[in-house]
Amino acid sequence: MGDAVRDFMDPSMHYRVVDVGAKTSHDAHLTHRSLFEGYSHDYVGIDVQPGNNVDLVMPGLYTIPVESESADIVVSGHVSIRAAVEAIRQGAADFVTKPFQL
Repeated sequence: MGDAVRDFMDPSMHYRVVDVGAKTSHDAHLTHRSLFEGYSHDYVGIDVQPGNNVDLVMPGLYTIPVESESADIVVSGHVSIRAAVEAIRQGAADFVTKPFQL
């Protein structure tokens, strides 16, 4: 995943990153947020429960509390071709699936 970020992200651009399923364990030292360090970005970690690395809690299952146009990059462990196509269709620059190596 780190290679994909380095290969495809333009350091001169600003990115809006939405990480769906962002919650990590309390002893986690690395989060997906750290992948984007060194790049101009806004990061929002979303999950169904509050916790480490979570900025917004979903009000209900499959109810993401951000506008679809507010993300350039979507990071998700809930992968389907339909979800990826829809994200790209809505304007996302990339749809990254988890788990991946930091």
